Amino acid sequence: LCINKRGSINLKTTLKSSSNDIKILIREIKRLCKIDRCRIVKIYFLDLMKSVLISVNPLIIGKCIDGLINKKCFWLIMLILTELVFMMASARHIYIETKSYSLIVEQESCQYFNREVKNGEDTSTISSRLDIIDDLPNFILTGIPEAVSCIFGTIIAGFMLWYYAGMITFVIALVVSVFIFILTRKEKQNKFLNYKDLKSNDEKRENYIEQKDLNNYSSLIKKSMSLFVVDSNLDVKLFIKTYLPQFILLILVIIITVVNGDYTVGLIFSIISYVQMLNDEVDDINDISITIKDLAETAVRLYGK
Repeated sequence: LCINKRGSINLKTTLKSSSNDIKILIREIKRLCKIDRCRIVKIYFLDLMKSVLISVNPLIIGKCIDGLINKKCFWLIMLILTELVFMMASARHIYIETKSYSLIVEQESCQYFNREVKNGEDTSTISSRLDIIDDLPNFILTGIPEAVSCIFGTIIAGFMLWYYAGMITFVIALVVSVFIFILTRKEKQNKFLNYKDLKSNDEKRENYIEQKDLNNYSSLIKKSMSLFVVDSNLDVKLFIKTYLPQFILLILVIIITVVNGDYTVGLIFSIISYVQMLNDEVDDINDISITIKDLAETAVRLYGK
């Protein structure tokens, strides 16, 4: 955050700085995508296929349960087929993703090392930044598909809750999701600032090791460990602020579904699964929002303004 001489936060400057960081992040993502464009498109297609299969899985299992109770096996066959397709898509995805990751990280690491050596950067900074050079390729290959999957999964889960459990359940789920996102904003911002401090410490640590400076090294390690403790405390707060509303939501949905009376065993299973899916997507969206801020700062650290 940008703080003026009186010690107050300059919100306008902070927002402008964050916007510039995001622009740099987008610029570097576009550049890195060009290194292995064909494989990345295949990875995104397979991720979309997996997201669709995961989203319809609770519905198919619920239909399968009701079908087997009525001695019908159509949905059981559908379940087996979708699981086989999911397994093959996942295996192919892992293979392509690993090859693409290796190619991008190898090329980017060598180019970055060569550029920073020519620029006269110190060994400590080069070493610590080479440790985070794979953060952007990781985000391109896993983070972006995960973000799209979260959005897609949230829409599907919300639609299924509305369609099978009714408007009241859908509205309650939507309110709880928005409430969680707002409630955890402070913790997410603090986690981002923690990550930023830890990366700065890593750059200094390599330098102190090279100089064999025990006093500064000890102080730095103490500071880093305290940051890890703070980060753990933030994780606990995030967990409580997220889990408790989600638990209340689950109980409310079960009660509303049972009270309405128009349900089957399979339908109960599907509704509960979609509530849990919605909760998982909200958790993932919280994590991704932190990751994007951290990556924007990493992009500025690696590639400058």
